[in-house]
Amino acid sequence: ATLVVSNACRPNIDVTYPPRGATIKGAGAPLISITGNVHSDAGLITSFKVNGKSAAVQANGNFSVPFSAQVGGNTLILEATDAKGTSRKRVQAFQWSTKYHKPNAAVPKSGMVDPGLGVWLGSEVLDDGDHSLPPDDLATIFELVMASFDIGALLPSPAADELSLAGATYDIFISNMNYAAPTVALGSKTGALTFVAVISGITADLYIDKTCTYSFPITCIGPSNMSGDVTMTSIVLSADVQLSVNPDHSLNATPTNVDVALNGLDINLDGFLGGLVEFFVGFFQDGFVSDLESSFNSEISNQLAPILASALSSLAFDLEFEMPSLDPSGGTVPVNLKTDFSYTSVTASGAELGLRAGVYAPKATPYDNLGALGRGGCGSGQQTMIVPGDGPIELVFPDDTLNELLYAAWNGGLLEFDVPPSLLGDVDLSTFGVSEIDIRVSGMLAPAISDCNATNSLTVHIGDLRIDADLTIFGTPLAVVMYAALEADVTLVAEDGQIGLQIGDIEEVYTEVTVDDDSLLSFEAVIDDLIQENLVPALLGSLGGDALGGFPLPEIDLSTSLEGLPPGTGIAIAPQGVTRSGGNSIITGDLQ
Repeated sequence: ATLVVSNACRPNIDVTYPPRGATIKGAGAPLISITGNVHSDAGLITSFKVNGKSAAVQANGNFSVPFSAQVGGNTLILEATDAKGTSRKRVQAFQWSTKYHKPNAAVPKSGMVDPGLGVWLGSEVLDDGDHSLPPDDLATIFELVMASFDIGALLPSPAADELSLAGATYDIFISNMNYAAPTVALGSKTGALTFVAVISGITADLYIDKTCTYSFPITCIGPSNMSGDVTMTSIVLSADVQLSVNPDHSLNATPTNVDVALNGLDINLDGFLGGLVEFFVGFFQDGFVSDLESSFNSEISNQLAPILASALSSLAFDLEFEMPSLDPSGGTVPVNLKTDFSYTSVTASGAELGLRAGVYAPKATPYDNLGALGRGGCGSGQQTMIVPGDGPIELVFPDDTLNELLYAAWNGGLLEFDVPPSLLGDVDLSTFGVSEIDIRVSGMLAPAISDCNATNSLTVHIGDLRIDADLTIFGTPLAVVMYAALEADVTLVAEDGQIGLQIGDIEEVYTEVTVDDDSLLSFEAVIDDLIQENLVPALLGSLGGDALGGFPLPEIDLSTSLEGLPPGTGIAIAPQGVTRSGGNSIITGDLQ
């Protein structure tokens, strides 16, 4: 008998579960059952393997194969051989996790990772003791803000009132206050930031207004209205500031233990009776100081908390940026990274701020699924954001946030493009018998990173790339449907103001090529080589520096929210290195 080369007379592998491009949400051990049917009109199936392991097939061709998945992307390679020795391969991919995050650009703050970003502010970033400009710590920034304050305007009028002496009451007014630029010290202790501002060299005009408490003909004997000046060596303002998160995920700063100390107070009064009047003033000086301190206390409390809350709230950034599409001909995907506050923790070493994070892009992919992959403690269900608190400043990006970034970009069309002929410009198509080729790529799944593997190394999985090609091979038009899946090492890098995911060595590329025209089946192997050996590496090489994607490090302009700062004054991070811990990428740096 002559062996007929046709689609019917070779193994056909149909998979009913999981479908192509599946996102599977599981619980407990990541074990699934791969079900389907394998058959061939050329005879019995003599060999059937799933990812290299032999699997049983029932007499009717049905199969149900247990498969141990890993958290992240998974590739299935199903291989069958029939009684005539003809083989067939099917390649498809799926993602498995105990949790997914599904951001929707049409629904504000949907699908946010919580916590999705960690910020550590060490003691050196709070206050490094060097307040020269430009500022590189928060204390210097607050000093600039305090320098813009009109301290005198913080006082009520009168500064002290109804001080009683010898049958009269006195109101004390202070005006024309002058002083040196304030200095600020910022630190931390368990549960609160510590704030101390020192205002030195205070001079001011003083006016004392007398009111008699008796009516004519009885009079009061205290001194009449008087003027003069007051000096103080310093005013020391101190407070503990407790940080908390409001129900709407905004940051709240509450001053406690507020204390105002007036040091070296000296009152000088004008006029002939100045010495005598100063004697009288001594009787109510304590009351004057008490009222003045109370006035400062109240006003500084009202001013201090909003300043600190506004400055630290700026760390919850909203970034809009363009991610490069994988389209080799160029183009970008508009992406919006939004954050707000989740929790706060302050110790003697510094302040830790946890934020929620969501990444959004307008939908441009035809596919829908459960969302962005969650690490879930590599299947344990317990995922923790680790903020070491070892560096001056740290930004911690959980893998869930990075996967949401990739998901948003995918949702925005990252893997939807036509392949230009120039991408294969270095490939001699004639060696494959190809004279013309048009290729369309469509990613059925978002790229997903994970370190939940045997080596705990961070890898990216790109699976169920559908590749439709119309080509002319040896003069014959041919339509081909291909599927590809690959896995590669990936590294998070922070440099030049950017955070990027760099693709390293590709561990493996798996492809499946299907030609529906029976008369052209012999070309499948040729097309498979062309795609696997040339197209897929060329696609990755087109990314530019092997960058899978990324976003700019936030540069926070505090001058827009804090009055008194020079334009452009703010917080920018100079990255020093990236480390990994428990599914978190930790960027250590300093303010610049």
